[in-house]
Order: sequence, then structure tokens, then C-alpha cells
Amino acid sequence: MPIESIRRGLNYAAKDYGLIALLDHKDVKPKEDQIKCALYRAFSEDGYSVRVEPSTSRGGCRSDLYAVRGDDSVGIEIKTAWAGSGGWVNKYTEQSNSWTKDIGRLKDLCQGQAMSAGYFVLGFAHERGSQAEANLRRYIAAMEGDAVVEPVPMDLPNWNGLDSMEFHVMRVFRRT
Repeated sequence: MPIESIRRGLNYAAKDYGLIALLDHKDVKPKEDQIKCALYRAFSEDGYSVRVEPSTSRGGCRSDLYAVRGDDSVGIEIKTAWAGSGGWVNKYTEQSNSWTKDIGRLKDLCQGQAMSAGYFVLGFAHERGSQAEANLRRYIAAMEGDAVVEPVPMDLPNWNGLDSMEFHVMRVFRRT
């Protein structure tokens, strides 16, 4: 089941982010490649063949990760978001537009083609209780899709002011 692979992959990513925050504060923000690598690992462990940023059709269907096992084929788009004070340039609209574009591309280009399901994963790092967190949460609440994993906030060692991380997972489509 792809949801179990996604959950386990996000647990790997959460542990990685916690370690990164402890090791070095020079990384500006959490990178989506960390999530991509963790999901790749989890899907591979579950017997999926996994491709990174493949084009699965001539019509332009592309996703960050594509995992196949038998008749089960899953496309995943991944983004990170951040919200903090103390020097952060949060760019709420720019971040939200990027998610909307990825969700739309997954829905419009990939639905009904090579994939049996499409998911959008958002890693949200924030400064707990900040106005920036509240502002970005409004954009997150407006995302399209069915939430399939309850976001569970985890404490981060202070990462340039960001002290909490959670993952939002939306099912964008599923073929029946």
C-alpha cells in the first residue's frame, strides 16, 4: 500500500531533518531532496521499482518520484515550505503558487496516464507560534486534494529559528 511506504519514508525524512539541524546551521532551509531520498528508500524497501523525476508519457507527465510494483504505480510531487521570523523571507504567495502548479500538473498531465495514483507531499518547517506560521497555514489549508496522512508536528532542534516540522500528504487522484 503506497500510504504505508509514504508514512515510513516521511519518518526517515523527519529523523534526517532532526540530525541535520543538530549538525550544521548553515543549511538555509529544509530541502525537498531529503524527502525524495527518504521516500525512495521506503518504496524500494517495499519492493517498488523507483524512478526519480521520470517522464512517464510523451505528453509531459512528470513527477518527482515514480514508484511501480505490479499494477500499483504512484507518482509523487514534493515541496518544502518554511515560515519563521528572525530574517526569514517567507514568500507565502510564491511558495503556495509553486505547490498549486505541482498539484495541477500532477492532476492534469498524469491522471489517467501511467499512474494509478498521484500524491503531493509538503514538508512544512516553521517557527512554532509565529505570525509567519499562521500566515502560511492559511495557504496550506487551501491546498487541493484529500489529506491521507494526519500531519504530526515534530520538534526540531533550532534550525535558524525554525523549531517544528510536519508533513502534509494529499491524494491528488486515484484511478479506480
